[in-house]
Amino acid sequence: MRTIRIMNWNIQKFGPKKAGMPPLINNIARVIVEANVDIAIILELAAVTGDIPMKALTTAVNALAAAAGQAHIYDYRGSFLSYPTAGDCYGVLIKDMDQIRPIVPMAGY
Repeated sequence: MRTIRIMNWNIQKFGPKKAGMPPLINNIARVIVEANVDIAIILELAAVTGDIPMKALTTAVNALAAAAGQAHIYDYRGSFLSYPTAGDCYGVLIKDMDQIRPIVPMAGY
């Protein structure tokens, strides 16, 4: 059985303002890549705008991997947002969907 590395990270109030800060996004991406995680769960995204920081983070992680010549290893194409709870949600960034299937977000969770 393959081991799957999971990172759970609470980035307080991770919304469009922080997503627009390239040094912050690049540092978060660097930690994810260096930790070599298969799944990164990012907590405390604003429910209404959570897709903005997740897109910025996905782009940064993939760009960092490409610059290091590791684009074949890091291809974070799979990501989704949870249902909101109290105005927040969490985002999930998945390195290789084929390696972790059949993980599927379930309705209502």
